[in-house]
Parts: sequence; structure tokens; C-alpha cells
Amino acid sequence: MEYNQLTGSMPFTKFNISRIEVIAFTDNRLSGDLPNGLCNGLPLLKEIYLSLNKLHGHLPKSLSNCSQLQILSLSQNNFDGPIHNEIGRLSNLQTLEIGYNRFTGIIPQEIRNLVNLVILDMVGNQITGSILISVFNISLLQSLLLWGNNLSGFLPREIGNLTKMQFLYLNQNRFTEYGLDGLVSIKCDVYSYGIMLLETFTRRKPSDFERDLSLKQWVSYSLPEAVMDVVDANLVTPTDNRLQKKLDVVASIMKVALDCCAESPARRANMKDVVGMLQKMKIQLLAH
Repeated sequence: MEYNQLTGSMPFTKFNISRIEVIAFTDNRLSGDLPNGLCNGLPLLKEIYLSLNKLHGHLPKSLSNCSQLQILSLSQNNFDGPIHNEIGRLSNLQTLEIGYNRFTGIIPQEIRNLVNLVILDMVGNQITGSILISVFNISLLQSLLLWGNNLSGFLPREIGNLTKMQFLYLNQNRFTEYGLDGLVSIKCDVYSYGIMLLETFTRRKPSDFERDLSLKQWVSYSLPEAVMDVVDANLVTPTDNRLQKKLDVVASIMKVALDCCAESPARRANMKDVVGMLQKMKIQLLAH
């Protein structure tokens, strides 16, 4: 029943079929609250799609009773209030999308229990406080979308632990990066992208290094002559007949990555320039 013009409140009384696995009403005009008994009698419910409606009110704590839930998509409604601690009981959750609502309060510590989470989307709310370090230990996370809130504090260095990260959007918050001169930076995403590039091409994480040597330093010391010592062995081999060309391209990519994650935000590369440089490198690598 997605993408229609259904109005009124959700017909939850109709959900009396115990084998229902998916509830999908995306992009309608439904209003009202989510009832406390949403998951009662639906032990197999795995996916809830209610984005792009006019639903409002608080998230019911009983939502945590949806023990098999894998996808919870509630973006672009009018929900408000806090994100309850009980959200951490949804241990099978893979996608949590609650962007563009009016949620307030902090990100609950229990979010760290969502070890299967791949997408965490909380953009465009009024969430405050800091990002929990434990969020950066959710190893399967590929999309972390938190921009447009009132988050503050330091961005932890554990941000480099997200080795599968593809989309990281933290801008339009009030972060201070590692306390650098007490300045608030708007280039957090550029720094994160640089770290991701280094991890991708070296297959190493910042946490792999001791305090007196960082991933950035290790790569920097090896460029450009010793790039073979740091590049992932799965990307190039000594017997490759295009070895030098590939090493030159990898060295250039790593130089761009280091420019992205310069300690001073003012010295970081512009993302538009980064995209342009990477596109040129791709053409260079694919050229015969």
C-alpha cells in the first residue's frame, strides 16, 4: 500500500495475521500515533516502512517487542520526543531510519547493542549531546547519517574503526575535532573520507598502530618511493606488468587522502577538488 494517498490513522486493528513480516505504507498521508501494541501478535514482523507520512507523537517503548525487526523506516514524519533506551533491544535491526522528524535528547547508549546495524539515519532532527564512541565499534555500519542536528563535543579517533563505511555525514552540527585550538570545524566529513581512503588502500586501521605512530604517519613516511610497503597486497603484486603505473596512481590517491585528513581543518582539501582529482586518476589507471 505504498505510494498512494491513504489518509487517516494507521489501520492497526487489521494487523491480526500472525505471519505478517512486512508493514509498508511509505509515501501516503497517514496521521496519528504509533500504538503501544504495534508488535503484539506479530512475532515474525521484520520490516516496517512508514516514511513520508504525517505520523506524530513519541516512539512507543513497546516497539522493542518487535524482536525480529530488521528494518525500521520512519523518516519524514512529525515524530518527536526522545529516542528511548529500549531501541537497543532490537538486536536484529539492520536499518534504522528516523531522519527528518523532531526527535530530541541524546543518542542512547543502548544503540551500541545494535551490532547488526548497517544504516543509521538520524538526519534533520534536534538530537543533542555527543556521539558515543561505541557507535564507531559497530563493525557492519556502512552509512552513518547524523547531519543537521545539535550534536557537539569531540569526534573520537575511533571514527577510523568503521572499515566498511561508505556514507558518513556529520556536518551541520557543533563538533570540535580533537580539541584543536578550541575551534569548531565544518570539515569533519573530509577528514573521515581521507581516513577511509587510507584504510581502503592499506587494509589497515588507525587502531592497528601504537601511540607514537599513526596510520597517517606510516603512509606519509612511505610516499612516494616505498608505497609498495604500505599498499594492500591484494591490490598490486610484484609480477604485475603494470606495477609501476598502479603504484603511481595509488601513491597519488594516498597523497589526496593525507590532504583530506590534515590536522588543521583550514588545510584540508576541498571535497569538490578531491572528486575531480580522483576522477582523473581513474582515467589515468584505465588508459591503455
